[in-house]
Amino acid sequence: LTFENQTIKTSITCFDLCLYPQRCDSSTDGTIYKYHAKTLNGSHTVNLSDYRGRSVLFVNVATY
Repeated sequence: LTFENQTIKTSITCFDLCLYPQRCDSSTDGTIYKYHAKTLNGSHTVNLSDYRGRSVLFVNVATY
């Protein structure tokens, strides 16, 4: 993309985010530490409580 096209796409995205704000449901009980997740190959389950006090980055990747 050219600079102009990228600027237009960025402006439209920012406009959409302001026009349609996302809301988080903060009324959910508990914390993330009560959840478990399977590893990528499904061989075992990871307790998220094992990461208490550490920095964790969640990456949500979706394909179309």
